[in-house]
Amino acid sequence: MEDVLAEKLSRVCKFDLPFIPCTIPFECHPDFTRISKDTDAWALRILSITDPYERKKALQGRLSLYSPMTIPRGESSKGELSSKHTWTMFVLDDIAETFSEQEGKKAIDILLEVAEGSYVLSEKEKEKHPSHAMFEEVMSSFRSLMDPPLFARYMNCLRNYLDSVVEEASLRIAKSIPSLEKYRLLRRETIFMEASGGIMCEFCMDLKLHKSVVESPDFVAFVKAVIDHVVLVNDLLSFRHELKTKRFHNYLCVIFCHSPDNASFQATVDKKLMKLGEETGDKDLVEYATWYPCVASGNLRWSYVTGRYHGLDNPLLNGEPFQGTWFLHPEATLILPLGSKCGNHPFIMI
Repeated sequence: MEDVLAEKLSRVCKFDLPFIPCTIPFECHPDFTRISKDTDAWALRILSITDPYERKKALQGRLSLYSPMTIPRGESSKGELSSKHTWTMFVLDDIAETFSEQEGKKAIDILLEVAEGSYVLSEKEKEKHPSHAMFEEVMSSFRSLMDPPLFARYMNCLRNYLDSVVEEASLRIAKSIPSLEKYRLLRRETIFMEASGGIMCEFCMDLKLHKSVVESPDFVAFVKAVIDHVVLVNDLLSFRHELKTKRFHNYLCVIFCHSPDNASFQATVDKKLMKLGEETGDKDLVEYATWYPCVASGNLRWSYVTGRYHGLDNPLLNGEPFQGTWFLHPEATLILPLGSKCGNHPFIMI
């Protein structure tokens, strides 16, 4: 089944990219320039990226901007740590896509021990796996700066993420296509947004949410609504990248983007938590309810400016959202008005 699907997707040359709704206002952290610059310098140094092309590829991916664009408030120092965390997880995620199930399980054991501080990487290991060195540095800072209950929640998200990455690898190797519901549940974990979005929001803004709040049905639904929107955007706008790297599981985004709960995203992210915070005098909950939805708007805007999805030196990436007929050029995103034909374009055949 997957072979047939892969063969069909390999022949896709265009699709209509719709307007992606999100009424949450977009804001960016006021110190985003410094955070981005310092984070990029840190990542390039640890990863020893000196080749001009690889350096351009890394910088135009704009990974260092993801956190400032999704968490627009909070201490600058914590915002930089969150940005380093995002850079690290992107690198680890790319590596994980090449894992066999056995390699994945081995990596999980090492990363969890490193995160907990029960295993210290040797210099030889850091040299061989620089991404693990990045991870170790970030986790060490989290353990010293995060309140224990928040770090415990982060570790739970990390375990779920790593387990889901291994499960995804096993499905890929078995050439097994999951059901829509299975895919959605899996993507909620592999996107790692509960940690990179929700927990980082609490961490950067120094919010203290009570256990009874974060375990309440309304809070869980609130967090999932934002995560589902991030998945929708990621699966749609990274489609060219996924085809190029031969990852075909995201075909389900075509169905997912028409699901009722995503169509009513703004209605789902309602004012229940805001009202609860106001009625109980919980200022931290009010702050969370105000700023956590910015993860959705920030992710959407970032997805329109990253060369990771749309190719290097692409003039289309001017900071503004785009829509239209997307021609799947092998090296870059090419968008023309809806319904356009590309004629005899040398790279695209219709």
